Amino acid sequence: MRSLATALLIIAVIWGGWYVWSQRGNDETAVATETPSPTFFRGEGGQDIENESVPFDQDMESPVPTPTPIVIFRTVTPQPTPTPVLAFRAVSSLNGSGQFGVALISADVNGNAKVWFNVNGSPAGVLQPAFIYLGTNCMTADVLGFRLEPLFDGSSTTTLNIKASNLLAGNYVIVIHKSADEMETRFACAQI
Repeated sequence: MRSLATALLIIAVIWGGWYVWSQRGNDETAVATETPSPTFFRGEGGQDIENESVPFDQDMESPVPTPTPIVIFRTVTPQPTPTPVLAFRAVSSLNGSGQFGVALISADVNGNAKVWFNVNGSPAGVLQPAFIYLGTNCMTADVLGFRLEPLFDGSSTTTLNIKASNLLAGNYVIVIHKSADEMETRFACAQI
């Protein structure tokens, strides 16, 4: 629906521009100040007959067409503020999993951190738990900071109760586990 409204608005603007452009130079007052020249006609027997034209009354105003403005009413619906992207973090494979991708950290409208995943090589149809741990080493970090929504087919989105700027300033790692049954196996990691 928005595309149709946009197309109609563009067409209206183009038509309005064409109309205004086509009317320039059509000012009849420039021609009206001249006296028309006589016109000759061929009468019966082939003789020229002069048609006495009435001289133009210079005090008479010439009608000038006034363009009618086009008014388009549109209800403006407030759009949500776009989420600013704060950081991309590479998701690297651990323990030969073959998983790799990207974690995107952004801020919602309140400034809270929002973590998005796009990971390739994830096991099909398996929920993979993901957590943010305190620390800088993906293999040894074990103090739980935040629980993330599990990844399904390599993607998930979680809004956290921490400001995005604070999350990025801290020492954290994101760890993706193999599955809920195999939490001891870390499959992928991203350093924040």
